[in-house]
Amino acid sequence: RARDVAAPDDELAEFGGLLSFPLAKQHYYAGSTYALLGEAEHAQKNALLAIHIYETGPVEQRSYGDEALARMDLTTARLALDDLDGASEALRPVLATPLERRIEQLAVGISRVRSALALPRYARAPVAREIAQDVDRYQTESATHSLLLSR
Repeated sequence: RARDVAAPDDELAEFGGLLSFPLAKQHYYAGSTYALLGEAEHAQKNALLAIHIYETGPVEQRSYGDEALARMDLTTARLALDDLDGASEALRPVLATPLERRIEQLAVGISRVRSALALPRYARAPVAREIAQDVDRYQTESATHSLLLSR
């Protein structure tokens, strides 16, 4: 609502940078909040909006980290909705993130996904096992990369 009533020539908005709050980030934050609250439908809706805006918006407003985290929220929401194929689709670009671009916050989201996949309802689901294996591989690669960097 504040965005709707803000003056278009606001000095802070003109300054931009870290002090800006683009619409994509608003939807990403809303998706994250809904995911943490367990409101999967709202989380999915906002994460999809954030991802769409990041993918189609101006390059200077893109944030690969926020986009990846929105994909994590989408994955979490789809798991909560028992949409394993959708979760796998949402997670695929995150798992393909190059090692040097894997931010610490992704590890938290990946761990949440791994925990969700350990629920008994997914024990016999082949897609869940595939996702879990991919997540395990991602975590191992990330840990190995971090270890090598610390030497």
